[in-house]
Amino acid sequence: MKKWIVFPGLLLAGVLVLVRPAGHRPATTSEPVPPSIAVEPKSPPEHPPDASASVPQAATAVPAQATKLHVTPEATWFAPVPLELSLPDSGDASSQGLAAEPDAHDLLRKLRALAATNFKDAEAAALTLPIGEERNRALEAVCLGLAETSPGSAVQMAMSLHLNDGSSAVVENLVQQWASADAPAALAWAETLSPGQQQNEFAMQIAYALSKIDPVDAARVAVEQIPPGEMQDEAVMSVLNQWANQDLVAAVNWVKTFPAGPLRDRALNELEGISRYRNSLVTR
Repeated sequence: MKKWIVFPGLLLAGVLVLVRPAGHRPATTSEPVPPSIAVEPKSPPEHPPDASASVPQAATAVPAQATKLHVTPEATWFAPVPLELSLPDSGDASSQGLAAEPDAHDLLRKLRALAATNFKDAEAAALTLPIGEERNRALEAVCLGLAETSPGSAVQMAMSLHLNDGSSAVVENLVQQWASADAPAALAWAETLSPGQQQNEFAMQIAYALSKIDPVDAARVAVEQIPPGEMQDEAVMSVLNQWANQDLVAAVNWVKTFPAGPLRDRALNELEGISRYRNSLVTR
């Protein structure tokens, strides 16, 4: 006779199965999987070139050419024109990884940053914009980016693109950058241009940039490279202002060589104002 041995655990499991209510099943729930969020990488910040330059002490020698100044009626005070780039919302600007941006200034920043390292790609991207003001603004940004590594090439490129036509001041700004980096090269280039107002404007920009570094040479540029007239007067005043802030005595000696007239009076008033301001700082 066979003997059946039933283990207590198995017996208990069988009983539980029998007594479990029919139709009862554990509820199954499936939570929706959140969609993945694509994070667009931020474009690297711009690193503008360090424009700081040491200012050597101005020599006390006064250029002899200053005595040849032609005095004209007092003109408006010269100051470099600030460059403001603006661009309407562009349509299809996709090229070389540059997608159309709702913020036009952001597009210009990207073009300028790209031009600093890859000018041809930046130029190609700018040329995909419709012909007109928005394309010109984009090309200006490209030239400004190129100027960070090659200001001379940027000036000549801007001229070849005719960015100096109209009211844009980008070429004047580029000439100043070039003169700050290499004044002799910028001046030699300006001398190759046809005589006229444009050449005089560029010479004035070079004199202003040079006055921050070497006011004596800047004074020579203002007197020798710009014909007598209103533009020369403005160039002289811009140089004088920079020179007086570096070496007031040398600037005064230069003005003493001016012939009597409105320009000399204006220069003396400028020097007196600078002197008063300096004295007010000392007495505070």
